[in-house]
Amino acid sequence: MDSMPSPRHECSAESSQTIPCPRCRGPVVATAMSGSSVKCPACGSVVLFKSLSARVRVRGHLFRRARHPGTRANYDVQLEEGDSFHRKSARWHRLTRIIDRLRDRYYEHVTDAETGVVVRHIDERLSDHR
Repeated sequence: MDSMPSPRHECSAESSQTIPCPRCRGPVVATAMSGSSVKCPACGSVVLFKSLSARVRVRGHLFRRARHPGTRANYDVQLEEGDSFHRKSARWHRLTRIIDRLRDRYYEHVTDAETGVVVRHIDERLSDHR
């Protein structure tokens, strides 16, 4: 019975390349497979190959405030939106918060970034908000 080769071996096709030895800087012919090691013919040091990967995701957060010119009082409108990390649940959330003192409104909408589930939704008068 023929057995199928594992996908790991198919993806990691051996390709030879010459790299400098970290100790003596002599040429070492190496394969680019993760977990393989090669001995330097000149000094005998061992070079071990590891494959590393990382997932990077860009996140942003915007905070804006506005007030009438010449006033020193609180801001008339505050808008906050973007990604926010909730420490208690250790999850990223999408946040939209508007504090509008001119129209006496408080609006907050928080959704889970991965699942899209609404975590919190508040739309009320600012004078009633605690």
